[in-house]
Amino acid sequence: IRFGVMTPSESGAFAVFYALFVGIFIYKELSMEKFKECLISSVKDLSVTTMILAFSGIFSYGVVFDQLPATLTNLLIALTSNKYLLIFLLIMMLVAFGMFMETTVITLIVTPILIPVISQYGIDPVHFGIVMMTVVTMGCSTPPVGVALYTCSNIMGCTVEETTKYSIPYYMAILGTLLLVIFLPDLVLFLPNLIYGGAGI
Repeated sequence: IRFGVMTPSESGAFAVFYALFVGIFIYKELSMEKFKECLISSVKDLSVTTMILAFSGIFSYGVVFDQLPATLTNLLIALTSNKYLLIFLLIMMLVAFGMFMETTVITLIVTPILIPVISQYGIDPVHFGIVMMTVVTMGCSTPPVGVALYTCSNIMGCTVEETTKYSIPYYMAILGTLLLVIFLPDLVLFLPNLIYGGAGI
């Protein structure tokens, strides 16, 4: 994944075949009975994730139908003319969305609405895009509808509360990174500006 050889989905499929090969031919411990147990366990794990995505989809449909992102964005614009304060308000909105909606859905719904808004405030779209994707990706691991949160809890055999408790330092690290990116935009805009040119935020 790091070097672009495979996508996450492809690497997952490769890992399955690799595990089968190692289990059958190298360690020779993977019997047909154990293979069936693995399949049953995998189906249980997938069913939990699929149910979360299904209910998240229902909520997402309601959000789109009621035009909630557009309404909230207009409300936030009316509150301030300061671009930094606007970014923080948008982050709070995106965190709230991330708690209930899937990352891809948020991106597809919110991006077309926010791009004209941040342009009015003189915010670099690349800079805000990195901030936004960091926030919505964190939503996968936040309760109450974090897909990654429930998946990890299920794999590790612990409660969602326990996983959330031990995830707090990582949440703080993400928020710290966001602060650095917001107030030091050159950290993320240096390379794009070097290649394409640009004034930054």
